[in-house]
Amino acid sequence: MHFDELYENYPQLRSFLSDIPQGIKARCAIKRLREGTTVVKRKDRLKHVYVLVDGEIKVVSEFENGSIYAFASIFPLSFIGELEVLSEEKEYAVTIEAITECLVIQINAEDFARWIEADAGVLLKVARGLAKKMYPTSSEIGNIIFQSSKSKLEYYLVKYCNQYIKASELLKVEKNRQEIADEIGSSIKSVNRNIKKLKEEGLVSVKKGKIHMSKAQHLKLLETIRLEEKGSH
Repeated sequence: MHFDELYENYPQLRSFLSDIPQGIKARCAIKRLREGTTVVKRKDRLKHVYVLVDGEIKVVSEFENGSIYAFASIFPLSFIGELEVLSEEKEYAVTIEAITECLVIQINAEDFARWIEADAGVLLKVARGLAKKMYPTSSEIGNIIFQSSKSKLEYYLVKYCNQYIKASELLKVEKNRQEIADEIGSSIKSVNRNIKKLKEEGLVSVKKGKIHMSKAQHLKLLETIRLEEKGSH
């Protein structure tokens, strides 16, 4: 696939990369990534910056004890690896994995550094994009860091259901238990235990291992969270 074909299929990409120098553009690689592909791995040497053109990617923090925490998702159009270049670090700070099949543009990290140093407009675009990615995480982390594992699961389910509950009377949470554990920074054992508690409280239903939530349960869970927050103050 060539850039002309990319621009035809993804017209918004043309303005996103409107100022890329021809020499750098010629050295870029366009790649399709399978679902589950590790795009970059924490502590690996910084070699490339990527532009996510299509698909969804998750940001994973890996700890020394082997546990992982998937704390953010990245959607098109976004840079990957720009933080490391801006901070002049030589290693990737986090692991990045493809949640779905993805289409990316691979740019040599040194080329990217030269590009943003020479073009203030692109540097501003990169800085704004980075700020937009980091703001929701910064805003939420203070709210969840001291929560119990049960509260983290409740917030996760509410946030997940807020996206879809209006379209359906009964919503199935498509994520499996391990994915939920990774995204809330918990263990699968803890997730299973807390799902059982929520089921006993009538806040969720479980069918064939999958979590289901009706609109009534969604509202009840929201009220439960409000009461818990009120009781903590």
